[in-house]
Amino acid sequence: MVKNKKGISAIIGYVLLILLAVSLSGGVYAWLKAKIPKATEKCPEDVSLEIISLDVNEMRGNISMDLRNRGLFSINGISVRLREGLKSCQVRSIACANCTRFMTGQDQVMFIQKLGPQEIREVAVGYFIGTYGCDPTEVEIVPLRVVGEGTEAVVSICENAIFKEKLK
Repeated sequence: MVKNKKGISAIIGYVLLILLAVSLSGGVYAWLKAKIPKATEKCPEDVSLEIISLDVNEMRGNISMDLRNRGLFSINGISVRLREGLKSCQVRSIACANCTRFMTGQDQVMFIQKLGPQEIREVAVGYFIGTYGCDPTEVEIVPLRVVGEGTEAVVSICENAIFKEKLK
């Protein structure tokens, strides 16, 4: 009889070890699932912008341009990047009709009315000049799309549809 009790206690010990391992792995899985960011929505391949006219006023640090959506999907906003060679220039402001500021940076703007396919919108970009400014040689326009609705809406940055234009 004594030998049988020792065998049962060993089995109980193994069962407890297995339960402990399974519960720890479940806890690690739940923690990792909460910590790892969710996949972001990607832009469709047929998102495309072009600059159809461009006017640079170096004295005022202002660039006026007309953008055309030449893709198949509406665009909800843009991000503007100015470059002087390899150096990035700080965008002071972006203005356009039916636009609103977006996020924390000065380089992004959302359209109140979407920019539909083949539509044109005038956009003005201000940049810093003088001692702490720069003399931009290139402008990059990155389309932004909102995917989903309400609290599920996610802003998708269309890195695959960047449009670049030389200024000089």
